[in-house]
Amino acid sequence: RYEAHVAIFPDIETKDLLHIRIPEKEVTVSDSEVAEVIENMRKERAMYEEVDRGAENGDRVELSFEGFDEQGVKLEGAGSKRHPFFLGEGMLGPDFEKNIIGMKKGEHKDFSIVFPKDYRHKPFAEKKVRFEAEVLSVEKRLLPEMTEEFIETVFGEKMGISSFEAKIRENLLSFKTKNERKRREDEFFSTLLEACPFEVSSLVSDEEIDNLEEEITMDF
Repeated sequence: RYEAHVAIFPDIETKDLLHIRIPEKEVTVSDSEVAEVIENMRKERAMYEEVDRGAENGDRVELSFEGFDEQGVKLEGAGSKRHPFFLGEGMLGPDFEKNIIGMKKGEHKDFSIVFPKDYRHKPFAEKKVRFEAEVLSVEKRLLPEMTEEFIETVFGEKMGISSFEAKIRENLLSFKTKNERKRREDEFFSTLLEACPFEVSSLVSDEEIDNLEEEITMDF
């Protein structure tokens, strides 16, 4: 004699399935979106030149810093050595970065900030921290000009600027159209599940969790 536990498909009663309607949103691409993509492409292929002046927004800055609490105790996770970042992009937080503006290579500075309530690292939320920072380098970003040679490095073929912009617009439209279709599919299934609730065996959900974990592990 033996006893087996197996997962079976649930009984699903579909109700009003044909009445579910998910309106399609109009997909458009603006000139500013095209310009933003091109600007990002230029930034990815930018060159950098060290400058002897105070750091400005847009510069690539290399920084070493340490953070201390109000009693002067060094805080774990509040410091970094030779940390590169683009000033003005908010990587280190706007309150922190505004203290770096104007600093030159080799300059040291002490300053304090209070982290916002919604700061992503919860132990620092609403906490006052004193920083000791040293700027190691300041580099100006030199963006490549929009030439046929630059366009060829992006797409592998020469074309004029107008054709290049049209290609970017076409790719953006295709990408946004696929996203809109995915949105409608997701919304359709969410509406369907609300209208037709059913239970799934834990054997099935546990197996799916195992599959997802295996996929993530393989991705890493």
